[in-house]
Amino acid sequence: MKKRAYPCAVIGLRYEGRAAYVRRKVREGDDLTICLEPDNPKDSNAVAVFHRKQKIGYIPARKTWVARSLNEGDNHNVEVTGLVENEDGELVAVDIQITILKDGKRRVAPEQIKKARRGLFTQLLHSLFGIRRG
Repeated sequence: MKKRAYPCAVIGLRYEGRAAYVRRKVREGDDLTICLEPDNPKDSNAVAVFHRKQKIGYIPARKTWVARSLNEGDNHNVEVTGLVENEDGELVAVDIQITILKDGKRRVAPEQIKKARRGLFTQLLHSLFGIRRG
């Protein structure tokens, strides 16, 4: 599978001292970890972002493909590409790149597809015409 890389951002830095941690510890090129947070009271599809073991924020909710990709079992590399400040110099986001390393979608073998089709065909013949295949 061809690797696919997408730019994204980490938001929510203003909570729980995250911006201070990011400013002290996070550097361009650092690897981050993303994981689903299904018990999040605001968004059951929330994707939390960690630097080492420290939560630094979340993927924006509108980036639904990230949660979907995690749910499908894809493996990812997440790398810091920059830090974003507002006009007052406050750290407001971390620019990242998410690379999908391995597609986790389950593959169905061609033999399984043929077997399923035969089964459906047999059911159809039986239900329509009372015909049974041997």
